Amino acid sequence: MKEQWSREQAQAWYQQKGWLCGFNYLPSTAVNWTDIWQEETFDAATIERELGWAAEAGYNTLRINLPFIVWEHDRDGLMARIDRFLTIADGRGFSTMLTLMDDCGFSGDEPYLGPQKPPVPGKHNSQAAASPGRDKVCDPDCWANIERYIRDVVRQFRDDKRVLLWDLYNEPGNRGIFATGTQEVQYDAKLETCAHELMKLAFQWVREEDPTQPLTVCAWRLPPEEEGETFFQHPLDQTALALSDVVSFHAYTHTGRMTAIIQQLQKLGRPLFCTEWLARHVGSTIEEQLPLMYAAKVAPYQWGLVRGKTQTWLPWPVVMKESTDYCRLWFHDVFEENGIPFSRREIALMQQLRKIARKSRANNIDRRPTAGQPGRHITMAMTMKIPSRELWSYFGYGLGQCFSFGLVGSFINYFYTDVLGISALAASTIFLIARAWDAVHDPLFASIMDTINSRFGKFRHFLLIAPLLITGVTLLSFYKIEADMTTKILYAGVTYILWGTLYAISDIPFWSMSSVMTNDSAQRTRAVTAAMLGVNAGIACANIFFPKLAAFFAQYSNDKGYFMAALVMMLVGLPLMLNGFMQIKERVPPSRKR
Repeated sequence: MKEQWSREQAQAWYQQKGWLCGFNYLPSTAVNWTDIWQEETFDAATIERELGWAAEAGYNTLRINLPFIVWEHDRDGLMARIDRFLTIADGRGFSTMLTLMDDCGFSGDEPYLGPQKPPVPGKHNSQAAASPGRDKVCDPDCWANIERYIRDVVRQFRDDKRVLLWDLYNEPGNRGIFATGTQEVQYDAKLETCAHELMKLAFQWVREEDPTQPLTVCAWRLPPEEEGETFFQHPLDQTALALSDVVSFHAYTHTGRMTAIIQQLQKLGRPLFCTEWLARHVGSTIEEQLPLMYAAKVAPYQWGLVRGKTQTWLPWPVVMKESTDYCRLWFHDVFEENGIPFSRREIALMQQLRKIARKSRANNIDRRPTAGQPGRHITMAMTMKIPSRELWSYFGYGLGQCFSFGLVGSFINYFYTDVLGISALAASTIFLIARAWDAVHDPLFASIMDTINSRFGKFRHFLLIAPLLITGVTLLSFYKIEADMTTKILYAGVTYILWGTLYAISDIPFWSMSSVMTNDSAQRTRAVTAAMLGVNAGIACANIFFPKLAAFFAQYSNDKGYFMAALVMMLVGLPLMLNGFMQIKERVPPSRKR
C-alpha cells in the first residue's frame, strides 16, 4: 500500500495481533547498535539465551535498531545477520519492530567500525551510536546513500511476516550528548531541521517500496510538566503523528501523566505503541504502568532487557544529579546477566497479564476503547481499589506492631521497679531523656526516609526490616540482667531509648504507606481506618493478655515472667507484621517535587 493506512485498516491489523508486550533489545554483550550487527561481534548465542528468558517472562515482541554504517561497508553480511536474528526471535515467539534511523548518539562520537569503546564507568548508555550519524543527517549530500540504505532494507524484508512494523526514525532531532555521569550537552541545533526533512523523505521512500507492514515514527518530546498541558506539540512530533500508520510515542514519566498522554493520543483513532518507557526513578514502573497500558490496549516496549554494557540500569545524567541514592534502584532493564530478574514481582505481573490477554483473545473479548470513550478503560485501571486481603494485612501490621507499643508503653515502668529493682526516680529520668530524644529523631528519621528508595518502593522495605528489630529490642527491654544497680539503670536506659528509636523506623513508614497504596481518597480512608483499628486492637490485646501471661509464667520463674510473656506476644506479632510487608503494595509513585 503506497498511501498511509486508514484508521480502520490500522485498527483491523492491530486487532489481529492480540496484546503486544515487548522491549527494546540490545544484548548484554553489546555496547551499542554497531556492536550488535558487526560480523565480529554479532553474538547469536547470547541473543538466543536472553530472548529465552524474555519469552519465559511473557514478552512476545521486541524493537531493535539497524546501523547504516554496517550496511554501508558490509551490506550482504548485515542482511544475513538480520535474517539470522529474525529467525532466532521468531523461534522464541517474538515479532520484531525494525528501526532504520536513530539520532540518539549520546556518546558524542559519529558511528565507526571496528572494536567499540568500552562503557564509561558510571555513565548511562555511554557509547550510544546514532544511525546514520548526526553529521550525515545534517549533510543533504549524504541523503542519496541513506535513501539507498532505507529502500534496500525495506525491499529485503517488506513481505517478511517476522517483521511486525517499520519504525523509520528513532527520536529524530535528539541532540543530547551524555558528557559525564551527571552532565548533558547538546549537538548543533540544525539537527532538528534536517531530521524533520529527512523523516518526511523516509516516509515517502518506504511507501514507494510498498511493504506489507505499517510504518511509524515516534513522538518523543516531553517538556517540563505543566498544568493542563497538551503533549507532543513540537513540529517534528506533529509530523510523525500525522504520517504514521500506527501511533508510537515515548513517555518516561509518572503514571498520572502517562494516563493523560494515552487519553490524548487515543483521540487520533489509531493503534498506540509506547515504544519507549520504564524509568523507575521517575515513577515509570512496570507495576504501575503495565496494567494501565494493558487496559488501554497500548502495546508497550520498555527500554532494556538485560543489564549489560549499555549500563542503562543507571539513570540519565539529570536524574543521577538530582538523586543521591540512584544506585538503590535500576532505571531500565529487568534481568541480571545471569537471567535473575531485578524484581520477581514485575515478572509475575507480566506473566499474569499475558495469561489474561491470551484468555481474552481466545474468548473473543475486545478491550479496545470505543471512539466516544477514549479514557474509559484507563479510568478503570487507575481506580486503584485496595483488595480486602491487603486491608486486613494493613490491620494486622498495626496489630502486631502495637503489641510492642502496648507492652512497653503500659508495663515497662512496672518491670523496671518491680522486677529489675531500679528506683522510680531513675525510671522517670530514663523516660524524660527518651522523650527529649524522640523530639529529635522523629523528624530526623522522616527526612532521611524521604530520600531512600528501593526495588520495593518508597516505604515498604522498612516493613521488612523494622519488625525484626522491634521484636528483638522489645524482648531485650523485658530481660532481667544480673548486675549492680548502676549497670541495671544504664541497661534500662539504653534499651528503652533504642526501642523508641527502632519503633519510629517502623511507625513512620507504616502510616506513610496509606498515601502510596492508592490515589483514591475514599480508599485511603479505608486503609487508615484499618490501620487505626489494628493499632487500637494491638494495644488492647497487650493490656488484656500480657498481665495474664506474665502471672502465668511467674509461677515457674518470677524473674522471667515478664520476659516470657513478651516473647509469646511478639511471636504472635512478628508474623502479622511480616505478612503486612508481603501483602501491602505501593501503587502511587511519590511526587518528584517531594
